[in-house]
Amino acid sequence: MKKIILIFLICYVNFAFASELTVNFVLKNLHKNYDNVTSFKAEFKQISFFKSVNSVQEFKGTLYLKKPDKMRWDYTFPETQLIVSNGEKIWYYYPKDNQVNVGNISKNNKEKNLIFMLLDGITKVEKQFDITMVKGKNNKDYIYLQLLPKKPNTLFDKIIITLYRKNFKIAKSYIFYLTGDISKLIFLKTYLNVKLSNAFFNFKPPAGCEVFQMPSY
Repeated sequence: MKKIILIFLICYVNFAFASELTVNFVLKNLHKNYDNVTSFKAEFKQISFFKSVNSVQEFKGTLYLKKPDKMRWDYTFPETQLIVSNGEKIWYYYPKDNQVNVGNISKNNKEKNLIFMLLDGITKVEKQFDITMVKGKNNKDYIYLQLLPKKPNTLFDKIIITLYRKNFKIAKSYIFYLTGDISKLIFLKTYLNVKLSNAFFNFKPPAGCEVFQMPSY
């Protein structure tokens, strides 16, 4: 009899937990995890599919984010590259070629950029996207959120964010671009509220570096 009661209690607890996994419940935990985060560091692996040339490329490096609008991507594989933005300008630096492309970031672009929206908080994402839970390859360990733009978007068709079921932290993201390209970002190690100076998100081209001005980003 005791065993039956114990099994019933276990089943009840599991059912109760599962029943709480609504979109609102998941978003509430995302708020709890990230709303008070001021900076973010992550070792990442990025796998990108480029439809126009039908090829897949893998990249590795470290990502740094600082609210409200600063980001830095230090790529170490397959070669060293740097993408850094102070919120007003963005630089693409290619050490191998000793070249840098620099452009201004418009306010409109910040409204469309997933990274900048995440920096502003989950509420910003909720305003821009219709969010639903979808099935994935491993529903036991992960939760999959599908984000569909509420308004026409010139960049992407949809986004899938994968969360760890045990703590509601972001594990991966999949961006499906309108061009047919797909970008998968996997966070290998993450660190919250690390000390990052504003100067860390500026870039000064080294001596002899070719500088190319890009249109507003």
